Amino acid sequence: MSSAKSVRSSAVLIKTESTYNAGASMSLAGVDSVQVNEIVELSEEFAFDGVRGGPPGSLGTQRRTGPSGPTISTTVQVELKGNGSGYATASVDRIPNFHSLLEAAGFSGSLNGLATWSFSPEPEANTPTSIGIELYQRGELHSVSGAYADLTITADDAGPAMMDFAIQGSKVVGIDAVRPATIAYEGTAVVPPKSENLEVTFNFGGAFSSSVVKSVAFALGREITPRLDQNSTVGHAGFNVGRRTPQFTVIFEQEALSAFNPYALLRAGTNGSFNLKWGAGSAANTFEINLPQAQIVDAVGLGDEGGTTATWEVVVQPYVTGGVNDDDITILAY
Repeated sequence: MSSAKSVRSSAVLIKTESTYNAGASMSLAGVDSVQVNEIVELSEEFAFDGVRGGPPGSLGTQRRTGPSGPTISTTVQVELKGNGSGYATASVDRIPNFHSLLEAAGFSGSLNGLATWSFSPEPEANTPTSIGIELYQRGELHSVSGAYADLTITADDAGPAMMDFAIQGSKVVGIDAVRPATIAYEGTAVVPPKSENLEVTFNFGGAFSSSVVKSVAFALGREITPRLDQNSTVGHAGFNVGRRTPQFTVIFEQEALSAFNPYALLRAGTNGSFNLKWGAGSAANTFEINLPQAQIVDAVGLGDEGGTTATWEVVVQPYVTGGVNDDDITILAY
């Protein structure tokens, strides 16, 4: 009998596709390898699971057909961190671990003269960017193509912020394969910025920065829908993407209403802006999320975990201008 398979020895490779649902040829040199924070598990689903109706003269079940329309869903979690050495050339100095994932979540990045990566939503008229994935785990290789992602970024304590990419894609049947021994990762020596000394700024008629922040969470809220295809041998044509509804949720200790009144701002529909920065002053390890025009869409008074300190949970939602623009959110890395 062979030795037991291990779930701890794994590798994840991710690369953008040149043609939708065609997969991608991966490099083991580091540019495509992803240093995940948690073991990636694939959940397989089917457009039709093969179940047939019950037989007319029996209380049992009928023989199933084979399932059709196989797809997968999974979550890839990585730390919010940069390369620590700087960004000079767009084709070379990509952000380790999550650059391709950000593109799969609908963002397009450009590198400006200040060595800053600036990501904004891809225009609706453009072809969405998809990714291929190779997952080595349990002595097997599972390949995914035509994958899109949604995104959440959370910081529930004073540790590093976590980026969770919820992925949906098409999958081929896994094969036996040993994890490559020569795989390399970029930025392994870089320590991610902790969620300390965050710069959280609400600007709704005047800048307000809360003194005591408990947690922050960003959700892109991107629609990803399956495409059933009866004219295909697998019964599925991949996925399509729809609207996004980004929101930032911040829990912080309450201040005097004369200093900041989220209830009044919510009722008035006041427009303003919101900015959050991690790792201020850290070279190639600083990140900002900007909502240049936004409104408060929810404000609730809470108590902290001990029940003694009054807190607010405030939800900020950005919006686009002009009806045809994609200027609701910008992510900066520098």
